[in-house]
Amino acid sequence: MSYYRPEMSNQYRPDPRRHQPTQPTLDSNAKAFKWDSLEAFRGKSQLRRPQEVTTFSYDENRAYKFDDSSLRYYYNPEIGQHLSKGLDKFIKHDDTIPEHLDGLLQGIMDYEKSTGKKVSADVVTWRGMITRFLTLPYEKRDAFKMNATKFQGVIYMEDDHDFKMAQRANERPWTGPIGQEEMSFWGYKFEALATIPRIWADCTREEIEGRCDDVVNQEPQYCSVVQTGFGKTKLLIGGEVDAVWDVKPNYVELKTTKRCRTDRDFQNYEKKLLKFWAQSFLLNVPRIIVGERTDDGVLCGVQELMTSKIPSIVQKQGRSWDGNVCIRFAEQVMDWLVDEIQEGQMVKVNHPANASFLEVVEVDMPTFLTKEFIEWRTAASGKHLEH
Repeated sequence: MSYYRPEMSNQYRPDPRRHQPTQPTLDSNAKAFKWDSLEAFRGKSQLRRPQEVTTFSYDENRAYKFDDSSLRYYYNPEIGQHLSKGLDKFIKHDDTIPEHLDGLLQGIMDYEKSTGKKVSADVVTWRGMITRFLTLPYEKRDAFKMNATKFQGVIYMEDDHDFKMAQRANERPWTGPIGQEEMSFWGYKFEALATIPRIWADCTREEIEGRCDDVVNQEPQYCSVVQTGFGKTKLLIGGEVDAVWDVKPNYVELKTTKRCRTDRDFQNYEKKLLKFWAQSFLLNVPRIIVGERTDDGVLCGVQELMTSKIPSIVQKQGRSWDGNVCIRFAEQVMDWLVDEIQEGQMVKVNHPANASFLEVVEVDMPTFLTKEFIEWRTAASGKHLEH
């Protein structure tokens, strides 16, 4: 399906008089990054093209491995498959246990030990944290919190796990005709239907044709670590990669969405494209494969999107968001965080729901950096690792 949004009818035009959000207030002890409009973020920005530094895997038991063992290869899925098949056997990752930055820090250490080269950056974090900053100009409804610290001049950021669990506990009960857990499973099922464990020539016929019956396991992951940056701030970010198109790092991001039929469907899809673009853009994933589904979860089509083309597609169809504004915004946020967070500080980076500001608040809490990483970097600072 090509992306096309027909002229919106008045039925779905938002009424500015409805659903006015409660205005959040700024913590009196916080340092704040505020914006009244997005005009200040228009214009060109300096962007470093992401370059892959290293990779690592989590296996089927969630054990870390410094290898490519969990890398999968894209292979066209069979249309007509029901995405709920196998839900009863789904092996779901337990995300109530915080993983912090442990895997990413281990990957950095293993790379530095194996190459003798130090990975330099101003900010180290998972892709999801930077995705929030990139999309925040157009997606400020949801609240989020992050933990951050500065060690040896580098800021490390992670999701605030306690806040995330509290938000989940306070969610309103789901009232849709299909359960939330089942709908979440559809995305993982599509990944299983659209990937194979090795290149096509090395896979058996049973492995290719039997994908619909494979048990979906959320534990294995393949992660890419890239160096990139906004403006003067150098970033080192890690993130999961769904599959490779042919050879690494020509990766593919896999997504699912309901097939668009109404004005509202196209509006929602355009908003989804913002996150699709941001996630793939940050890891330099050039291609996104979108599985289109029916309302009840049957795979009915596959759409291929090139990440670099998404902002121009959105601009032609109504420009509900501007990629250049997102980049410029993230650039200024990163510069602000580097300036505000001081060596040895532990802070919360907060965004209250519907707020047009971010705040940094110093807190008294233990570090989330691993003992092994602190010891490695402390010892390595006395050595002459190649930069």
